[in-house]
Amino acid sequence: SAIVKVQTKSYAWQGNQVTGTFSFTIDVDREHNFLKKYADDANAVMQYKQLRDEYQSLRQDIAALKQRLKDTKNPEEENQVNEKIKNKNQEYLSIIWFEKALTQKMEKDYGDALISCDTAISMDPAYPNNYVLKAEIYDDIGKEEEAIQLYQKVIDLDSEYAIPYHNIALIYHRRGEDAKALSYIN
Repeated sequence: SAIVKVQTKSYAWQGNQVTGTFSFTIDVDREHNFLKKYADDANAVMQYKQLRDEYQSLRQDIAALKQRLKDTKNPEEENQVNEKIKNKNQEYLSIIWFEKALTQKMEKDYGDALISCDTAISMDPAYPNNYVLKAEIYDDIGKEEEAIQLYQKVIDLDSEYAIPYHNIALIYHRRGEDAKALSYIN
């Protein structure tokens, strides 16, 4: 079950030094899986750090809006501030559901993760990461076409966001459709 297996080894003394000769094999599939898991873990850590920053930013925005609401005397402005608070709360709830979906994906609980993504999307349909996570889940379970459609939706929401282009290119590359893959990288 190891990535590197030592098959033969020999030692020889040369004066005060020992020299060794080893023969080994590398299980490329296990190495790939290990590296993929490490990359997935690093990606998850990055996503959780990003979520923490977004939580903090939203909490600050909501606190500032609530203070502004206390200070306002104009009923029209009061309605506008209340609407902004409502929208920020929706964004905050969306991020909570996104975090839940991310955890479920990492635990390979794909069915519940998809439901959590749908809930996050319903809370904030303009947040592209909700669609990216759902697309990643579809890709993980072999539903590549659904993943591509969701990545395309993200591109429609934010054409400057690099992740959907990269992930679509990876799907096409895995299929052996390198010309299509390159069209998403260039």
